[in-house]
Order: sequence, then structure tokens, then C-alpha cells
Amino acid sequence: MKDASLRSSLKFVLLFVALLFGSLQMFSQANTGRILGSVTDQTGGAISGATVTVTDTERGTSRTLTTDEAGAYDAPSLIPGNYTVRGEYKGFKSTERQNVVLEVGKEDRIDLELQPGEQTEKVTVTEALPLVETTNAVLGGTLQPGTIEDLPLNGRNFMKLLDLRPGVTTYIGGGAWTQSTNGLRPEHNVYILDGITGMEPLGGQSTINSVSLAGDAASLLPIDTIQEFNVQQNPKAEFGWKPGAITNIALKSGTNAWHGTANAFGRTDQLDARNPFLTGINADGSTQKQRIGLEEFGATFGGPVKKDKIFFFLAYEGQRYNVGNPNAFTFPSLTAGAGAKNSLVDACLADKAAGTALSATSLTVSGLDANCARTTGYSIFDLSPTSFLRDSTSPATSVNVSASLDTNYSVDDGLAKVDFQLNNKNTAKQVPSWPLPPAPGVAPVAPVHPAPICGVLVYSNPRSLSARFPT
Repeated sequence: MKDASLRSSLKFVLLFVALLFGSLQMFSQANTGRILGSVTDQTGGAISGATVTVTDTERGTSRTLTTDEAGAYDAPSLIPGNYTVRGEYKGFKSTERQNVVLEVGKEDRIDLELQPGEQTEKVTVTEALPLVETTNAVLGGTLQPGTIEDLPLNGRNFMKLLDLRPGVTTYIGGGAWTQSTNGLRPEHNVYILDGITGMEPLGGQSTINSVSLAGDAASLLPIDTIQEFNVQQNPKAEFGWKPGAITNIALKSGTNAWHGTANAFGRTDQLDARNPFLTGINADGSTQKQRIGLEEFGATFGGPVKKDKIFFFLAYEGQRYNVGNPNAFTFPSLTAGAGAKNSLVDACLADKAAGTALSATSLTVSGLDANCARTTGYSIFDLSPTSFLRDSTSPATSVNVSASLDTNYSVDDGLAKVDFQLNNKNTAKQVPSWPLPPAPGVAPVAPVHPAPICGVLVYSNPRSLSARFPT
């Protein structure tokens, strides 16, 4: 009985493995791309058994393939970048196609025609790829690094660049659940970051650079870490499960060359016009202004750990925001003699005389002690004079306050990525991203929810085997 149960379990495992490996080619390209094509002779006849080498020119890594009986080859799961495709066969000159730009989630068809001659001779093809997509019927497009880095972008948030794609709109006012594709609901879109689905399950929004149900975005992705991203308005069935657009984000990687960036952006209220709702007068006689201080700064750095084998990429971004919220209200006087309706001191004394018990909290927020005497450190007038100013038109019995209540936001984010070229058939990478602890003396006011993104992806050729482990 026990042996029968064991055999049954073993058959189930073998069946599962067979189904898994039999359907691997149907897995989506996710954050990678694919180069495919055929090798033919000068008459158009297919060359079976030809050797095709696909080389990443930035990292020096190569993948060697052999054409099938139809002369076709397929190189899936390639990191977006610049490639060279070389075809060789005995009795023919080698043919090389250079400057093949592979975008995230895209398929480039590179057909090679071999000419008779010595294999040591080489034919170099420099013809540009056609602008029309010929490998599939997907509608969409890719935003390249130049567009991402050079366009003015409020808040350095890549999500705002999605509006550049046809069919993508943002409702007036922006905010959460406002981005629609082809008229569908905002929660119908899918966001994939370096091969890992970055969706929060409750509201269907992106966990990256998107407003969550409480506080701000779970994780903020520095824009300088993005290699490129692709938006597919009518994605292929391999993505499944949602009718909206697929936003596919590819992160930068280290290369054989050392590279990095640094940036700093800032804005103050020095040249801003006066807010008409702020009527306070400063000590020097100038009119009160709405306080604004916006600062963003960061850097990236990448390079080789071992040339052609192991690469790293690091990024950091800090954000410091201080924005005043204009308001005006009337605050009762803290001087006795104005009456219980206009003076906190008189109201406190009247309650005590009537035997009404006053809580410690009520006394604290009123700036009074248990004897209804003025206490320092709690009153609104003990706060920064740049935030709360007395209006010169205030009546004697009360005080009109012109306030610019500050909203403070402070966050630091870091990202590290390591790519391993195990051999010419397998690669692996790990991408942890996390909010860093605040600097000493800097306490973030807006809640930031740590949501590290960690994934290990392993690709195998000729079949594409991918293992993703988000945490």
C-alpha cells in the first residue's frame, strides 16, 4: 500500500515537471527581450545546423545557438541593450549584424543570409531594423533612456511618463486610481518591475511610485535606475489575467565599463508670489508667504565585479519636502478680561467655578495649567513665527491667525542589483530595493511603508526557465 502511494506521488511529480518544461516557451518575456530569425543561403534555402552567436556588446556575454531543420534560431530572455548577431556555417562566409537594439519586452527578428566562401571571411550588415513590428500584432511602445532622463518631470516620477503613450490618460487632478488605458478601469493595468509583478492585491495599483491606501508609495524607484520601460496597450495572451495595459519596467545593470550618474534638484519659495489667503505680517514688515522647499538628490554607480561574468549596479535617492498649507482661523485670546466667550483663561475660570472638571488634554491644548494660568510651550503662538502670524486687523477680544501649516516629508531609498553570467546558457540576478532608515535628526512625518522588492531570476536556453521569488 505504501509502495503504491509512493509510485502515485512520483508519477504526479514527473507529470508536473513534464508539463512545466513542455510549456516553458509560452512564458512571457517579462523584463527581457528576444532575438530570433533564420539562416539561409543566397538562394533562400534554409541552413540547418548553422551556429548563431548573440553577443551583448556592453557586457561581453554571448549566447551560442544552433539552427533547427528549418534554419531557425531563437534566443529568449535577453537583457535589453545593444547586441551583435553572427551566423557561421562550414563552406560559407560568416555574416554579422551589428548594432541590434533590443528593447524590454520586444522581439527583434534578425534573418541572416550566408554567402559561399571561406569561413574566415566576414560580411558585416549595418542595415537598420524596420520600424514596423513584424513579429507580433502588439500595440505599444518603449520609452528609451534618453527620453526618461532628459524630459522635465515633476517629482522625478516615471509614472507621469506613461501619459506620453497613446491611449493612456490620467483623470483631472491625478492621484490614486486615476490612470486609465483605452478607457478601462485604472485597476485593470499591470505593472512588472524587472520580471516581478509589482501589484498590491487590494486596490490593484502598482506598489512602485503609486499612492497606497495609507501613507505614500510603498517603494519609490529612482528614475535614474530605469533602463527603459515598455507599455503594451493590447498585450499578448501570455500576460493573461487583466484586460488593461502592461507596463514593463527594466532596471539598469552593470556592464564591463564603469558608469554612474549624480543629480540634485531643488525649489524654494524665494521667487514665488504671495498667496492671497495668507494675510500675516512678518517682523520685518513683509507679507507672509507660503513656505515651499523641495529637494531631490541621488546617484547611481555600476560596473564589473568580474569582467564578462559578474556585474553590479547601485543607486540611492533622497527626497526632502516641506510644503506649507495656507489657512486662516480665529484663536481665542489668552488674556483674562475678554469674557468666557472670547478668552480661554476666563472660560477655564468659569468652568472651575461651576465645578466642571477639565481634562489634562484640554488644558494642554489650550496652553493653560490646572490653575488656568498661561503655560509656555503648548500654545499656537509658541510655534515658529514663520508658520503662525497674528493678523494686524485682529480685534482686541480674539486673534486672527494666518497659518502656513507645514507638511514635511523625508525619505531615502536604495537599490542594489547583481547580474551573474553563469555560462553561455544561464544567467541569474538579484534585485533588492528598500527604504533606508532616516538620517540622524530627520524624522519622516508622512508614513512610508517598507516594501522591499527582491527577486532572483534564472534563465536557461534554449528553453526559457524563469524562477521569481518576490518578498
